[in-house]
Amino acid sequence: MNSVNLSGKWLVTYSENSFEKSSVLPDFQDGILIDAVPGYWEDMCDKFAMAPFWKNVVFNPEYRPVTFPILGNVPDMVLETIVGTFFYKREISPVVTSGKKIILKCAGVQNRVLLFINGVFTGEHAGYSAPFEFDVTEFLSGEKNNEIILAVSNHQAKNENGDMISGCTSRAANRFTGGIMGDVVLEIKNESCILDAWVSSWDEKSDSFTVNTELSCDSQFEIVCEILENGKALKTLRAASSVFSFERGELDFWSPAAPTLYTASLTLFVGGEL
Repeated sequence: MNSVNLSGKWLVTYSENSFEKSSVLPDFQDGILIDAVPGYWEDMCDKFAMAPFWKNVVFNPEYRPVTFPILGNVPDMVLETIVGTFFYKREISPVVTSGKKIILKCAGVQNRVLLFINGVFTGEHAGYSAPFEFDVTEFLSGEKNNEIILAVSNHQAKNENGDMISGCTSRAANRFTGGIMGDVVLEIKNESCILDAWVSSWDEKSDSFTVNTELSCDSQFEIVCEILENGKALKTLRAASSVFSFERGELDFWSPAAPTLYTASLTLFVGGEL
C-alpha cells in the first residue's frame, strides 16, 4: 500500500452559510493559500485576516464578555469563534486506478464535511472529531490533475426532530470550534485488500479471541495473522475466512495492574499471491 499525505497548504475560502451537496461550489477568487491542514480555525485567524473573505466572517453570536458577580447558575463558557463553512481546495497528480482501490482518510473534522472531487459530490461525514474515510476510486482521473474540495461546516448538527445535538464536542467552549483535526491522507491499495480489522473477545473470562476483518476481495483468499509482543511472534494463524477465532492460551488480558499489549499483524493472500 502506498499513501500520500495531503496535509499542509490548501487554498481556503469561506461562507457564513451551511453547505449542501446541491449547493454551488465557490470560485475561490477571494481565497488564500495557507498551511490549513491540520488546524483549528480559531488558531488561524491571523492568516485568515489577510484574505479578502475576512470582512465577511461571522463570529459566535452567543459570545458575551464575562461579567462579575455571576448570580444564579454559572453559564457555559462561550468563546468568540468563527461560525460558517470553510472550503479547502487542492490539486493532486493523475492517479492510476486500474486494479487499485483509492481511499481518502481524514482524522476528523468539526462538525461536518462534504467531499467533492473534480466538481462531483463524492460523500459526506457528520461525526464531529471521529476519523472517517471515503472510497474515491471511481471519481479520480488517471489522465489529468484531480481537484479535491472539502467543505467543512461547524454549524451545529440537528437530530431527526430538528433539535440541536449536544455533547462534549458541541457545547460551551467547543460549541463553534471548527477545522480539520489531523492529517488528510490518500491511500492507494490493491483492489483486493483488507479494509478494516479488529480483534475481540466476549469478556475478560473468555478462552478465545475472534479476528474480524472487512475485505475487498472477490476471489479465493487466505489471511495470515501473527500475534506479536514487542516484535516477537507468539502465534501464527491461517484462515480462509474473514472472521475466525483462536484459543487465548497464555495471552493475558490488559489491566491497569498488568498493561499487556499485543499487536495483530494481518496479511492477505489472493490466489496464493500477497
